[in-house]
Amino acid sequence: MRKYIFGAKATAAGLYKAISVLEPEKRIEAFLVSSMESNPQEIWGHPVRLLQEVSQELSEEQKMKAQIYVAVPELIHEEIENLLRENGFSNLELIDSRKEADIMERYYRWMGAFASVHDLPLYDEENAGYQKDLKALSSDEKDRQMPVRVSFKITGADSICGSILQGQALEESATISVLCEEALSGL
Repeated sequence: MRKYIFGAKATAAGLYKAISVLEPEKRIEAFLVSSMESNPQEIWGHPVRLLQEVSQELSEEQKMKAQIYVAVPELIHEEIENLLRENGFSNLELIDSRKEADIMERYYRWMGAFASVHDLPLYDEENAGYQKDLKALSSDEKDRQMPVRVSFKITGADSICGSILQGQALEESATISVLCEEALSGL
């Protein structure tokens, strides 16, 4: 099955890097775009190609089987999804911020570059101590305790603080308080 990434900016490049390491069997053939204007000719040795050209080269069956990762800002997901469907592609995976965060967390964990917020112990301010790790909370505990006020004590790595602030840490119903004094003091 042919695999493509629609997009040629940071999200698409990051997704490619993560997929190439975490799932090397998913060989990406090219990056697809609707226009070459303001886009590179290639990303890490893979061509950036016009969607319309690739669509004309493939049979209807090949287009239906091809997997397309849509790695563009969520604001234009619907527009790009329509464009891809108009060109005969239907096997689409829209990479929203949650999917991107999950994939990039796995990638950085694999690299050993940053600790995952999910691996950090929970800090209970009321009892002044680390209680449980995030993975240990059962669904029942989460339901009983929502809304939860959770704090993470983190030193260094301001990018981890950014990941936490993007909402990776808990379900949407949780309130997250991040203690990143050391990481943010240098900004």
